[in-house]
Amino acid sequence: MYGQTVVDAPVQGKPRTAAAHDLLTDDELRVAELAGCGMTNTEIGALLDLRPRTVEVYLYRILPLLGVTTRGELADVLRVPRAQ
Repeated sequence: MYGQTVVDAPVQGKPRTAAAHDLLTDDELRVAELAGCGMTNTEIGALLDLRPRTVEVYLYRILPLLGVTTRGELADVLRVPRAQ
């Protein structure tokens, strides 16, 4: 973890890195929050006027930056409520 600050508790054995708002652009953060809430790529795309493939690319970049692999872990890192 070169150049990253470890904060908070680990997610499934992985330490969380600096706050998401420090690592992500505003657009990336918006996509991440919506994905963490349980929205599909198609739903996120419709809401933000993006193609589902664009949302997929955002998430492909976002997940490793935050040290997570699932949308559930994304919700935990971002502290957003998950869909039931």
